[in-house]
Amino acid sequence: MDLPIITYSPPTTPADLLRHYHKVVYDLSLSHSESEPLDAGVAISNPKLSTSDAANRMYDAMQPPGATPDATVASVDRHFASLGGMCLGWVLNPSLPVPTELVTALESRGFVRRSRTVFHWTPRSRSDVKDVITTQILPARSAYRQARDLAEVYASASGIPAMVELTMAHLDEPRFDAFLAMREGVAVASIGVMAAGELGLIDDFFVAPVACDDASLARTIMGRAIELCRRSTFSHVFLSAPRDDPKMQALANAFGFEGIGEYVEYVRQ
Repeated sequence: MDLPIITYSPPTTPADLLRHYHKVVYDLSLSHSESEPLDAGVAISNPKLSTSDAANRMYDAMQPPGATPDATVASVDRHFASLGGMCLGWVLNPSLPVPTELVTALESRGFVRRSRTVFHWTPRSRSDVKDVITTQILPARSAYRQARDLAEVYASASGIPAMVELTMAHLDEPRFDAFLAMREGVAVASIGVMAAGELGLIDDFFVAPVACDDASLARTIMGRAIELCRRSTFSHVFLSAPRDDPKMQALANAFGFEGIGEYVEYVRQ
């Protein structure tokens, strides 16, 4: 007699999902930076992007046993200095209690807490979006010049010059699929999906200022990313949005994403 096949899916808590989100964000960071394990966490660095906190930071940061907060920060600073750069950001280990003394040491050195709302979606999630229009969507790798032009607009709008190279580096990551929305041969919006096993991350979502009032355009390009995620083998899909961006949060909710917590980083000012 054939035995029944029993499929078991262990319960997933918001804390579990946040750890998954941290993992896939870290994986994507390796498209533009080199990593090295330290006692205080994992350092990623790219001296060529020395002004970018996204390219020069600590992940899974912690205060090592027996070390003081000042000694922890000093050891990290020495590591980055040996590479010709500086640590510009810290992301704490989500599996550990918040090391309050380390946070105090970072804040005393000019690091500022910054957070984003993390959203979670599964292929079974509902979607309230019904009026997605048809527009020309191209793979970003097939329109490299237009992708770079839009990245320069992105950098100007965000005030982060390094955003150009960070965005373009994602196109060199084979697990990252990027798309452009085109109007009259000009890219006016972008989005990408990073694959890390059963985890997916929607990132590099940007609508140029000339089209930022066109809600249908945002829905269209988000819909393309969702379509890709539905065809994938992802069990979990994530995206994040600044806590002060109600438009992005409303768009995430419309596509069935649910907030699961916040992604906190400490950034040097």
